[in-house]
Amino acid sequence: MPSIIKESSLTEIGKHIFVELLFKWFAYTDNESGKIDRKNNIKMLEKYYNQLLQKIDRK
Repeated sequence: MPSIIKESSLTEIGKHIFVELLFKWFAYTDNESGKIDRKNNIKMLEKYYNQLLQKIDRK
């Protein structure tokens, strides 16, 4: 069963991570060179997420 996450359920850091991840993902999937199935490349989404977490940990 899919979960629904509401913005009101996120912490301030969670909101920041979500927005940053959203924009990175949009920029990544807008490239339609055809070499990669970008919309289904979950490994790249995980990479972006982990980069954001590391960035937050350094602060």
